[in-house]
Amino acid sequence: VTVLHNQSIEDIAIQATGTVSSVIAICAHNNLSLTQRLKTGLKISIPDTADTQIEIKQYYSNKRIQPASSRTKSIGAYLFERGLFNNGLFE
Repeated sequence: VTVLHNQSIEDIAIQATGTVSSVIAICAHNNLSLTQRLKTGLKISIPDTADTQIEIKQYYSNKRIQPASSRTKSIGAYLFERGLFNNGLFE
């Protein structure tokens, strides 16, 4: 998957697997931090072991939906602010 402008790792996960639950596997497979901002054009590979929701993945593919949420904070930053993870856990 090639990262588009304003895409987050969560956007990539939903687009490529149909579920955000695959984020950790995708990050680990690509040596990325959950809190890392993705650069446009970066190539991200999806591991075979990533959770997948086939129906949602097919829907996104058939409709050519490529989410780019343009979020201002990563999910990691959101969780860190609420004390759910220690900062740097995924870096």
